[in-house]
Amino acid sequence: MEKEKFKFAFASRDIVIEAAAFIKKMNLPTSLVLLSNLGELSSFQDIPTITMPAYSVPVANVLNYAVSADVKNVSGARFTAPEARVLLVDDILTNLIVAKGLLAPYSMRVDTCESGKESIELVNANTYDLVFMDHMMPGMDGIEATDILRGTEKGRGLPIVALTANAVTGMRDLFIASGMNDFLSKPIDPAKLDSILRKWIPKDKQLRHTEERGEPETSAQLLKIDGVDTARGIAEDIDALDEIMDSLLASAPNGETREKLTGISEMVLMSEFKDALTAARELL
Repeated sequence: MEKEKFKFAFASRDIVIEAAAFIKKMNLPTSLVLLSNLGELSSFQDIPTITMPAYSVPVANVLNYAVSADVKNVSGARFTAPEARVLLVDDILTNLIVAKGLLAPYSMRVDTCESGKESIELVNANTYDLVFMDHMMPGMDGIEATDILRGTEKGRGLPIVALTANAVTGMRDLFIASGMNDFLSKPIDPAKLDSILRKWIPKDKQLRHTEERGEPETSAQLLKIDGVDTARGIAEDIDALDEIMDSLLASAPNGETREKLTGISEMVLMSEFKDALTAARELL
């Protein structure tokens, strides 16, 4: 940093104080960004913070706001809700990992399960503020699970949002008629996720850390960075791919699936993101 002028410096909690002191001492034109682990509360109110693992939305927001005169602690989320508890239900591990990563900036407690039957057990045993329920699952699908939950004490008034890759006209009406409260299409758009969370997480549990700016814009509008095709980046949803490979490989059985995941990991390392995305989708 002494020889090169960097616009941004990203530092973990254990070296952020040293980095800030160095930047100040050398009078460098560098904006410092704190990389904070999930669950850590930042005491550095004057330093923008990104919760790890880092995704495109919070990184781009930091880049956007850092060029203005008012640099604040920003992330992809418009609020945090450390007292809220959410349940994610999806039979595909990849979807659970990605969705949990998208929820990380909100600092909520997030539980996951891979079947409709297990979701009923968890709801009856715990107290949730919101459930994201996958539509198509083997055995008991999301609609059947929701119908059973509506007959239970804890599930009767519980907000349930359908997760579906089948976002054709009329699906929302089907989900509402089936007892669900709302729906969110996959792959998940962070701006739409934020809107859903603001609508259904209890207001008394939402701790706002940014100004209200009306309804969220689309992710492409939120992430305007010169020279970067952010719309394509979000559409292809490759940002989290390298972050989840280790988790997928660790949980994958031996055989053809593991070989394919290893191949995808190698594609990511070679920056062959388009081919990696195509191969990953074939596993879903």
